[in-house]
Amino acid sequence: MVRRSLITWQPGKALLQTKLNPTKHEPTLANSNVLLEQRMNTIDILKEPVELYKILKFEGMTSTGGEAKLLIGDGQVTVNGETETRRRRKMMNGDVIGFRGDQFHLQLATKLEGA
Repeated sequence: MVRRSLITWQPGKALLQTKLNPTKHEPTLANSNVLLEQRMNTIDILKEPVELYKILKFEGMTSTGGEAKLLIGDGQVTVNGETETRRRRKMMNGDVIGFRGDQFHLQLATKLEGA
């Protein structure tokens, strides 16, 4: 299942809206070696740039911003295939975040649905 979310930063308003897309990804087997299932999720952002730790926090990948900063600083997050340790890395449209076996593709949204 592919998870789609909308992130926006407006004081006093909702920061996250999540949609689920019915795309199914199955684990693959090759030469008796089990390959890890890798899911590609899309995160729609309403403005750019967005700081990396905020995406992890508001997408629910971590429970707090402090935890997100620690995991990034520890090298557990990749951006565009490279380990990223800058907590406030400015994320832009088209960037791909790797975290705990999942890939998250950032996409610039033009507006919130239903707004």
